Amino acid sequence: MTLFYVGVALLVILTLLFVLWPLITQSRHREQDVTASDSVRQSTNVALYHDHLADIQASLASGSVTQEQFDALNAELERNLLEDSAVSSGDHESGAVSSVNRRKPVVFFSLLLLIVLVAAALLYGRLGAYSSWQVKQALDERYALEQDFVAADASQQGQLQAKIIIANQRLITRLKADVSNHPDNLQTRALLARTTAGMGDYPTAIEQFKAILELESEGVSSIRAELAQALFLQMNNSVSPEVQSLVDEVLVEDPNNTVGLSLSGIGAFQSEDYATAISFWEKMIAIEGANSPNSIALQQGINTARQRMAAAGQVSDTASTASTLSASQPESVTSGPQIPVMVSLGEGVTAAPEATVFIYARAWQGMKAPLSIARMQVKDLPVTLLLNNSMSMAPSMNLNTAAEFELVARISPSGSPVPQAGDWQVTLGPVTAVTADNVSSAHQLVIGSQLP
Repeated sequence: MTLFYVGVALLVILTLLFVLWPLITQSRHREQDVTASDSVRQSTNVALYHDHLADIQASLASGSVTQEQFDALNAELERNLLEDSAVSSGDHESGAVSSVNRRKPVVFFSLLLLIVLVAAALLYGRLGAYSSWQVKQALDERYALEQDFVAADASQQGQLQAKIIIANQRLITRLKADVSNHPDNLQTRALLARTTAGMGDYPTAIEQFKAILELESEGVSSIRAELAQALFLQMNNSVSPEVQSLVDEVLVEDPNNTVGLSLSGIGAFQSEDYATAISFWEKMIAIEGANSPNSIALQQGINTARQRMAAAGQVSDTASTASTLSASQPESVTSGPQIPVMVSLGEGVTAAPEATVFIYARAWQGMKAPLSIARMQVKDLPVTLLLNNSMSMAPSMNLNTAAEFELVARISPSGSPVPQAGDWQVTLGPVTAVTADNVSSAHQLVIGSQLP
């Protein structure tokens, strides 16, 4: 921002010099010309006075004029010299007045230019892209802090986390300003909605998602799905009629929308239609892969649905959990590095059943970004799972990139992937990965320490 203001100031100075410099130099040259002309006239008058005085003195000496005549002629010469001096002085004063008058356009144009510059700045702030530029600056700031956080050790992460929270708040403030200035910018509205939803401000997120749907009605199934998800979270994980209506519209337009499939399954589960819930969730697992973070959590829901069907005397023709997971695993995953882990809660840990749990492996040395990560809820614990390359966040960042790993299991009440004060966590390391045909007992992770 400082660089922006410095650039504006330099442009203003250059503009002032460009406009005013000719006026200033022209006025100065005119003043110099007037002064030089007055000096020449004064010198000429004095020289003429001395010449005439010498002539009448010579006439007096030769007797051509009397003393009385000489005195009269001398007085006339002195009077003429005084009059010529007065005229010259008057011309100088007139030149001075004229110079002052010539300065008036300089002052006028200076004030006019200042008014134009101020008006331009105000119009730019209102109609220009300044607010969008501020959003970009806030995004760059947050991204840099997140990169620093990933690379930092545990002793520095607390301070960086506080800075990230402040950066997010600043980003939201600037996004709101940009939306106010450019209400038709759907990308800015979507970014504001997703950012506020990620921070738990569901009313603002819902307002922005609905505004997008009012401005654009076609090709926005993903926005409609995100609106349904925000409403679902605002209603304490309850599928209301409004949420169900939105989800139905999403699946008509995009039958493979995973958010729509997940929420439809939850709605069916809450209505005790367990067979339908299993159908929706298994379709989502088939799309995402059985060992993706979401699929692992959904598999827990499928197991629960089957148990309730069995208790009610209903029969599910779906395969067992183990066979479903095994059959859907690609060969590249089952033959690659894997880390078996079992996560459970320690004594004294207080967390809501719906609180998010992140389970991941990261390099023991070097970058601290997760190489394989699973996400579920506290109510799913204890859980045993295999961390492998299907759960990596990017193809170039997986378990193949390190020899030793640190295992982390963390409960995040806010759902943020970035650790925050109050989160419950456990770490273990260094550990090594194994292959599918050499899987031993799982590493035990008992969550019991709270972050300050």
